Amino acid sequence: MKKRFLACLCLFGSSVFACASNDREALWEATAEAIDKQLPKTAIEHLDKILPDALNEKAYAEATKAMVMKIKLGASMDASANGITESAIKQLNDEIQKAPAEMLPVLHTIHALWLWEYYQENRWKFVNRTRTDVPPGDDFATWDLARILAEIDRSFSSALEHAETLKTTPISDWMDVIEPGTVPTRYRPTLYDFLAHEAFSFYQAGERAPFGTETPFTIQPEDPIFAPANEFMAWKPETTDPKSPTLKAIQLFQDLLRFHALDTDPSAFFDADLARIEFGRNATPQNREDSDYQTALQHLIEASIHHEISSFARATLATHISKQNPNEAHAIATAGFNAFPESEGGIDCYNLIQQIEAPKLEMSLQQTWNSSTEPIQIQFRNLNQIH
Repeated sequence: MKKRFLACLCLFGSSVFACASNDREALWEATAEAIDKQLPKTAIEHLDKILPDALNEKAYAEATKAMVMKIKLGASMDASANGITESAIKQLNDEIQKAPAEMLPVLHTIHALWLWEYYQENRWKFVNRTRTDVPPGDDFATWDLARILAEIDRSFSSALEHAETLKTTPISDWMDVIEPGTVPTRYRPTLYDFLAHEAFSFYQAGERAPFGTETPFTIQPEDPIFAPANEFMAWKPETTDPKSPTLKAIQLFQDLLRFHALDTDPSAFFDADLARIEFGRNATPQNREDSDYQTALQHLIEASIHHEISSFARATLATHISKQNPNEAHAIATAGFNAFPESEGGIDCYNLIQQIEAPKLEMSLQQTWNSSTEPIQIQFRNLNQIH
């Protein structure tokens, strides 16, 4: 299934800020034109005028976009650059040291995402480095695996440090630096929601150094990772591994669900709960009963039966069982489509129905026949005759 809310920060798309002054609005248009013409130096000159003026007016979302665009444009002029460059990350880190507090959560998140992207592009270097007793320097390109993963974690943690303030900051205040997805912002109504889901992208990956605690935290078969939301929120995992990315993801999901538990609009709560169930499926041991995952989805479908997210949950469940039980998957997807045909979940259900109903024919045979009676194995679906 596709992501329901795209998480892209500070793109090159230079949409004009509705709240910008007339002068800055003209500068944004000039910036966009310069980028279209592949004139990064000219675009940077315009951004150099936008940034101080936006900071002076406390237009922090606009200032953040101008700052990050300027850094990325500068990096793009390096002909040898491929992906996120070391210089861009270092420059962003320098800007963070002097940025206003209101900009720090988003800037820390961007720093974490850039550093993680850099790590993924150069993973082989970090994995093959031996940990030493010498304290690491400031050059992250020379760090070992544990150091760079710890720094990514630190940046995400710094972004969410003032959670209570972030929870009162409407996401609409920052939509100019966020590429919207395909569902309404009520699924991520605050800046805290958005940044927390960005952090999930790292913690759910489960990246960790091979050297760490002797008893790393793992989800046990009896743990309530797939339990109803109330039981999951009350869970207090016991572990001697407080730095575990799996543990941090669980705690973040719990906080997000508690935050939205009493919302008048349950969209954010249901969305976080569905993400929690999907996380559980990927984070649990292979011997965990698959039925627990399916039961959790069924509970969510029942709890959200009058909400469009039930179609997302149905599409998820139907996709999961489609190979083993296409008839049941078809029935589940049909119910999801009929309930909310215009929703993104309804569209996912419709697409799955088309896949299940599509004719299918597969044949296999031996490369060498020793006799004319060698069997030909045929698998087919949605076909009345085969010749």
